[in-house]
Amino acid sequence: MDDRHLRIVRVDETLRVATAEIIAEYIRAIHGDQTREKIDAEIARHLAHASSALWLAYAGDDPVGCIELHPLDAEPLSFEIKRVYVRAQARRLGVALELMRTAEAHARALGATRILLDTKPSMEAAIALYRSLGYVPIDPYNEDSECRLHFGKALS
Repeated sequence: MDDRHLRIVRVDETLRVATAEIIAEYIRAIHGDQTREKIDAEIARHLAHASSALWLAYAGDDPVGCIELHPLDAEPLSFEIKRVYVRAQARRLGVALELMRTAEAHARALGATRILLDTKPSMEAAIALYRSLGYVPIDPYNEDSECRLHFGKALS
């Protein structure tokens, strides 16, 4: 893959199929299988909420990664990053870093003061990326805390 042609695109209705495919791949890799209906509902929720966003990373015409960002209702001015995923052929090329920067910039533009995320302890490369971007371990902030690490970052 030629990383000079990397572009990050905010998902809209025209990218629904490509988004569903890459999110389904992520879910299979991380969590096992999930129904297409649940994935479609998740995408629809993001598209309907003005402060939520999904992005796809493209290398040429091929989607190679994704990220989700949404506000946390229980934590004013806080957003959560979910579904940070890069396909195997594009790993170690800075795709996840660019996705994270895009999500952080969007959250800042919306007035967020903090971003939270969780990950599995086995996701060593992701944890290293988060730490390199200034995310620090925090107490669990959601119900999905079993076997998960939680990180947060103050936005300036």
